[in-house]
Amino acid sequence: MGAAVSAQSPLVRTTTGPIRGREYRLSDGRVVDMYMGIPFAEPPVGKLRFKKPQPVTPWTDELNCVDFGPRCPQKDEFCAQFTSLVGKDEAHCLTLNVFSPRWLKDQDKKFPTMVWIHGGAFSMHHSSNYGSTTIARNLCVKDVVVASINYRLGPFGFFTTGDDLCKGNMGLWDQTLALQWIHDNIERFGGDPNNVTLFGQSAGGGSVDLLSLSPHSRDLFHKVIAMSGCGECDFAMRPKQIQAQIGIDFARHHGWTGADSDTEGLLRFMEAQPASRIEVGLQPIKPIPSAKTSGTLAFLPNFDGDFFPRPLDELRREGPRKPIITGTTAHEGLFFVAIGRLNMTVEGFQKFADKLIAKCDYGNDVDEVRREIFDFYLKDVNPKNKAKIYERFIEFMGDYAINAGTYQYARKMTQYGNEVYFYCFDYANPDGFGWLRFTMPFKGATHCSDVRYVLGKGIFSKFNPNQEDLDMIEIMTTYFSNFAKYGNPNGDPSLTDHKTPLWEPFDITQPFRHLSIQHPKPTMADEYFRKRMELWERVMARNRSRSLITSDKMIIDHSIHIPFKIISFCTDTSFETPGDCFDCGPHIVDIDLLPFSDEGRLQTVQTSAHLVVPLYPLLDGLADSRYVDGPRSTWLRKRLMMPSLSVLRHGLPHGPVVDGEPSCNFRGSKSFVHKMEPDSIDKLLNSLRRPTNGKPKSLWNKTLSFVDNLSKKPPPTQMAVGGVTGL
Repeated sequence: MGAAVSAQSPLVRTTTGPIRGREYRLSDGRVVDMYMGIPFAEPPVGKLRFKKPQPVTPWTDELNCVDFGPRCPQKDEFCAQFTSLVGKDEAHCLTLNVFSPRWLKDQDKKFPTMVWIHGGAFSMHHSSNYGSTTIARNLCVKDVVVASINYRLGPFGFFTTGDDLCKGNMGLWDQTLALQWIHDNIERFGGDPNNVTLFGQSAGGGSVDLLSLSPHSRDLFHKVIAMSGCGECDFAMRPKQIQAQIGIDFARHHGWTGADSDTEGLLRFMEAQPASRIEVGLQPIKPIPSAKTSGTLAFLPNFDGDFFPRPLDELRREGPRKPIITGTTAHEGLFFVAIGRLNMTVEGFQKFADKLIAKCDYGNDVDEVRREIFDFYLKDVNPKNKAKIYERFIEFMGDYAINAGTYQYARKMTQYGNEVYFYCFDYANPDGFGWLRFTMPFKGATHCSDVRYVLGKGIFSKFNPNQEDLDMIEIMTTYFSNFAKYGNPNGDPSLTDHKTPLWEPFDITQPFRHLSIQHPKPTMADEYFRKRMELWERVMARNRSRSLITSDKMIIDHSIHIPFKIISFCTDTSFETPGDCFDCGPHIVDIDLLPFSDEGRLQTVQTSAHLVVPLYPLLDGLADSRYVDGPRSTWLRKRLMMPSLSVLRHGLPHGPVVDGEPSCNFRGSKSFVHKMEPDSIDKLLNSLRRPTNGKPKSLWNKTLSFVDNLSKKPPPTQMAVGGVTGL
């Protein structure tokens, strides 16, 4: 195994000051240098509590970095006050750790660098929960430098006023500053700043994905491993208005009495609270009445317009392509059921599912969503069959929280040109669950189960690996370190003799194929919860609060699908279309798909007498019928109504942005349709020309005028829509 010794590590002169760590000697005599508790930011206290982190003030004296820094304030749950290695300190919680193999430091070769971001629902945990010497024994021996970072949690990391006073996402800015420090310094520890892999699990996996999207952070690393969490999971992000309301309710719970609009007073109140009074944990804050919180978590990243300047799907399309590993465990929901103290009956399932459904925004589809979920999970379930009810509860919880979002992430990122490796971890040592074994209906691979086989440290209990555990550690660390070195978990592509079974990349033509990671040998499998994922694809497409964040809903299959959005201006009218019948209302409506064959021909047309335009969703849902007859100034509205819009083909931007008169926008739309197929234009225009009873004459005339513009004006070669493309 190896044993730590008291000898100090060599002095490293970083850009912020000299530091000295301690060495860890492996059983074979090799040494890993461990530098822990390295500060990278100024203390985030006082007026800096809810601000972006400031780079740490450089020091000149040697800093002793031999122990983990303190935790961010958080409630001690699940006996954490007795099991945590370090205390809590708001002022000094922004630290990072570096674990560096010593054996190649005298050579020109640099080690690939892996940076771990811990999970914990954005509310709890710390890098110390995930190991130090175990990282040295399990990952550093694979010839990689490993760093782990800490960031602000709960309200300290994710409170927002919803305006410019406090945009929130301080925790993500903390992570970004830590990555910048690593980029600037990792070469001094033997790491390669040009070969950095970010990896994390649960909220850490969500962080990894979100960091890969933001223009502020995405160029600081090169590869992504998102385990049991990503930005597509419902827990990973909220619209800023919802997160701001949660902040208001949270402050009221702690004694604030100001008006909702008094964001300055709200911020002053939160700045004045003792850290111990406003810290949170994983368990829900029951007095918080906000109706649309995702799950039970209070403080999450929000779509702020700053760290995320554009909707997520737009950022996914425009960002640099990175190789990705992502996946889940076989029974993600088992962990949540075990800690949830749930009523395990059919009625209990329905009541609990109703709460989760109510916390999303399905609009008029909520009853249909509820019916689909209940029919799928409860059909043919005998109310007396406890084991079956547990099974369905676990499936539902895992699908809702983790599986569906992770699967959609794998599909989307493949569609956008990234090479993705998708897995399902299906191994569990039945003796490895600690106190959870008393509340689990069965033992199986669940949320967090895979982490110990990467980092070597147990989350639920102490980890005393048996031979099968050691085998799984070898499998997981080989795949992950290969990925860090080559961007491919199979290792050096020039070699044909691999130590682990071949892991095929995600294939959009076989979308449920994945690596099933089992003992003794992982194998490629064809079915990743197919029927469950198909259900959740339909359900997720109806969640309107998510559409404010992700921008569009792209249904991915063998055809080309173009996301559309329409501006609706009439009520209680149905327009017959060449494909389906579309009901309109006085709000923005998504047309989820308008599929084209590989030759570019329309397969079906879904449209109405409305103007159909290829554009991203409007920021904050600002566009509706009141802008239809407005002056030109409302088309742009200081560019806050929507992001710059791009004509899409295969989900990629095309052409420059134009902020011109409406006629320019018409030509832009014409250009888009023209690029599809002449037959498509005729079908679209004919459907728009069709007379419809009950439509206001002036608006109908505007529609006809728009159609004439489409028919008569030649499309430019490159044009994109800017401002509101309207009637």
